[in-house]
Amino acid sequence: EKDVSGIQWSWSTIVAFMVLGVNPSWSLPCALFVEVPIFQQDAPEGLSLAAWMNVAINIGLVLTFVFVFYDTFIYHVKTEHAINFVIVFSSICCLVCAFTWTYTAWGMSITILGMCMLGGTVGTFQVLVFLPYLTRFHPYCFALARLGDVIFVGVLSILGLMQQATSITPTVFFLVLAPAQLIPLLSMVHISRNKLGISPEKLEQANAIETQSEIAGKVDRESGELVPLARNEKPSKSPPKGSSGICNADTFWNELGQAWPLITIVCLINMHMWGSFISLIPIASFNAAPQDIDKDGVSTLAYAQNFGLLALVPGIMLAPSIKCSEATFYWLSTFQVLLYAIVYAAVFNVLGEYFCWGTTGAAVLLVFVFCFSRFIESFVATSVYTHLGDKYPKSSYKIASFMGVCDRLATSVMTWASFYYVIVLRSDGITT
Repeated sequence: EKDVSGIQWSWSTIVAFMVLGVNPSWSLPCALFVEVPIFQQDAPEGLSLAAWMNVAINIGLVLTFVFVFYDTFIYHVKTEHAINFVIVFSSICCLVCAFTWTYTAWGMSITILGMCMLGGTVGTFQVLVFLPYLTRFHPYCFALARLGDVIFVGVLSILGLMQQATSITPTVFFLVLAPAQLIPLLSMVHISRNKLGISPEKLEQANAIETQSEIAGKVDRESGELVPLARNEKPSKSPPKGSSGICNADTFWNELGQAWPLITIVCLINMHMWGSFISLIPIASFNAAPQDIDKDGVSTLAYAQNFGLLALVPGIMLAPSIKCSEATFYWLSTFQVLLYAIVYAAVFNVLGEYFCWGTTGAAVLLVFVFCFSRFIESFVATSVYTHLGDKYPKSSYKIASFMGVCDRLATSVMTWASFYYVIVLRSDGITT
């Protein structure tokens, strides 16, 4: 069935984009953090393991930045080829982790931290390359890919919950994850061959632009940007016809200025959720949980981590069907800050007269607030990406890439700040 844009919708299209969202993604780092309640029981880092893992993930973004620099200024790598490579690379990392996660050296969990770094590379690739690539498709396709991503992470969180009552080991967990991450390769082939998710008009325009060239280089069909010519390729002497699909510098900077408030909102929400809370939620769980029932807050942490990942699913599902104004994004981000304040209160063990930290009720409150904030984060982030694709079709790829860079830099700042707090200021009493 075709919609008003002329896109042919079928179950194969829907499934293809959902499966594509599985990888490249943050599934490997998420899988590692699902296992933190098990890892930290024997890890030399103790309760500070999550902080070390979070820093390792952010170190991994350096490799992605190197790739983006190479792709932008030295030699353009076809995006589909890069995506396929990262899919295979991520699966290999899971396979290695399955058999080596217990390895330690120099008083550190070497394999776990190494896999976090490589997983951070894959996750950052999703933000800087894969998600901007998806903006070329219909907004529903973008949402479907994000939905497939969080559903897969939700399955991982369910397996993590099952580990609380069964004898499933991390080895089995990662052996299941490794082959599952290769399935998106089939989706890439199916989508590319059948030109799924792109309206005939947009596809025709992209093909027309790609066949022409300017003195500076060819127009890339994915981003509408000029890429360097091959060494033996001669430029066209005539300017490209029908250049309406090209985003020139003036258009980009003008539209970037308009999109800046939304970029700030995404950075604000993610820098706390994926920057500081990754390191601090074990401490918050420790302070909120009753120690006589839940020693060190291990069960509270497991529920917060796993149900928090599941909470991403409804946020992604609702994003494409609810069109929000920019004012709505402002109100949601304000409410999100209030939820973050409660989590930080648990981390710093303050306002106990209101929240009664160290009780069952406080532990339940922490899990609920953390999960609800995850829901809002997934809804806002996905909605902003689709909003940018709709409002700025010519420059959405570049704006989304720029937002991804800002997001990762802001998240890195909070990662290192939370690491300093955990390792330096709270070093006594949180390691075993």
